[in-house]
Amino acid sequence: MRSVVSSRRVLSGGLCAVLAGACFATAPAEANPWVPIANPVNPMPGNIVPAPTLVPGKDFSDVRDRDAAGLPDPQQVVAWDGSGGVRDSFDYSGTGPLSFDFEVDGIAAGGDALFQAVIDNVAALVFSVQGDPNIMFERQTGLPASPPGFGVWATAVQIDAMNPPLDTDGLELWGGDNNDDSDRYSLAGDPPVAGLGKVAIWGFTPPGGPSTPHTLTTDLAAAMDLQFGGIGVGGPLWSHLVELMDVDAIMTFGPQVLFSIQPLDLSPFGGPRFDGGEIWEYVGAATPTEFLDHGGHLWDTAFDVMGTFHLTSENIDALEAVAPAPGSVALILTGLLVSPRRRARTC
Repeated sequence: MRSVVSSRRVLSGGLCAVLAGACFATAPAEANPWVPIANPVNPMPGNIVPAPTLVPGKDFSDVRDRDAAGLPDPQQVVAWDGSGGVRDSFDYSGTGPLSFDFEVDGIAAGGDALFQAVIDNVAALVFSVQGDPNIMFERQTGLPASPPGFGVWATAVQIDAMNPPLDTDGLELWGGDNNDDSDRYSLAGDPPVAGLGKVAIWGFTPPGGPSTPHTLTTDLAAAMDLQFGGIGVGGPLWSHLVELMDVDAIMTFGPQVLFSIQPLDLSPFGGPRFDGGEIWEYVGAATPTEFLDHGGHLWDTAFDVMGTFHLTSENIDALEAVAPAPGSVALILTGLLVSPRRRARTC
């Protein structure tokens, strides 16, 4: 049985700075130059998993936030070109109402390009797990003749050749190479805001802010409570999730969210044991969440992330999707991409 621990990962700005300094005390203050992609592919459903060097607009967050030179910098996001080159992307520091910086543990765009495609199982899912800098892929199985399979999509050196990440815990793809779009982010511990409670996801207004609450933990918890047979707000699962849950991998499209959480053991309270390998679909606080159905299986607690993908952790801490354009238009025109599953609501 996989180990599941209770998580309430709220780190103060001072502690984050100490840990970041310990991790990066020997990091050189230099980086390989970032180079824009000459011939990028477009984000449309398809059977092929494109290489990182073909996917534009890539940002990442390391487990301890740092800049492109590898130096500690809380709430800084780094752009990468897929060949080891990096540059600074957005810095969320000081743009919101919190009094100090927390670590970023999830990033997304407000309209993630393949959000619906990955729900419909017609784009490959890409993800990373806790303690692992590499990014994995799971091939889509919702297209005709789509072969199953998985593997490493990007290595730590492909992400940053000079200062490879220790743990890729935030990932955003498909922004413009010269127009960053990681305008949604989650903070470690989902810190609360006075009068609102815990904030699971923040919305950032480029290029310099402000940051405002986008998704509240209470709303995600209410939808999860409904999924497990509760009443939503005030339900038995909600009452614990709203206090203890920490969202740490996200995709967003308007108010909709695909998300995973830090491992959380609620069995002492008569609740479930979440191992961190779950991926939920969220459309609103009044609608029950669902587990993502992708790659021929549900991403629920029963699915063995470690055993299936030969990884050392069950906990998903970065989430995205990839698929190229070639052949996709013809499939759409012939109706082959229509899915019988629940369609995501539009903004």
